[in-house]
Amino acid sequence: MACRISDNGWKEGVARTMSQACTYMMDVQKSLIQIHGKQTHIPFSHIINAFQKGVLQSSLTAGCVYGTYFHIYKSCNDQPYANALATFVTSLLKIPISNSMRLIQLTPHETTNLISAGRKIIKNQGVRGLYNGYGLSFIEDFIEMELRDRLFQWVELWCIQQKLPIRQHEIGFIGGAIAGASVAFLTTPFDTLRCHLAYQSGTITQQKVNVLYTISTLLSQQGCQSFYRGANIRATSTGIRMALFYMFMKVL
Repeated sequence: MACRISDNGWKEGVARTMSQACTYMMDVQKSLIQIHGKQTHIPFSHIINAFQKGVLQSSLTAGCVYGTYFHIYKSCNDQPYANALATFVTSLLKIPISNSMRLIQLTPHETTNLISAGRKIIKNQGVRGLYNGYGLSFIEDFIEMELRDRLFQWVELWCIQQKLPIRQHEIGFIGGAIAGASVAFLTTPFDTLRCHLAYQSGTITQQKVNVLYTISTLLSQQGCQSFYRGANIRATSTGIRMALFYMFMKVL
């Protein structure tokens, strides 16, 4: 059957907006750890400043991107390429937003909103800078959406088969937490690289940001461990976010 227009997606968008707002503080901490390392002291005032300037923008944009993804995915749900198509289309929206949001998180005293962050990246790296890390993000999103949804469905089915005395929204919370945390930990290296590329796009002016150079730099710092900076807080925040997301979905 051909891909068809569907009005699905708004529930996912609303659920993601609310869950993103609840965990944004942890996202700020995770980004700072990925760039500066676990041993670096991060002033609490810096985190609060970044939170105040980014939480609303991050939540609304994440909701829009998620709503768009599921609208496309459900419209083509009977097609084998549904996830790839939805990921590709939404990535065109997500990457510039994601890179700009990370710059707000890391340099809140210099960038106050998505527009100012985007302008700074364009000034340093050109329009291309907005899409630095595009390939990494596409692979990460494809893996995350595919594995997370399958793992969540498996947990949900197991809970139903075991006839556990819990409600649908409680199953959503448990399944979302397990699926979100597991897949987030697995894909942390992609996220760490993307964070560095976004930060470099907004701060480096003398040379073009390069993925291979970034990889070699991280390897020379701490070896493979450097790719898992902030993995624990990322797994925790994503687990909580996805738990809330699927719980809100069940309620809606």
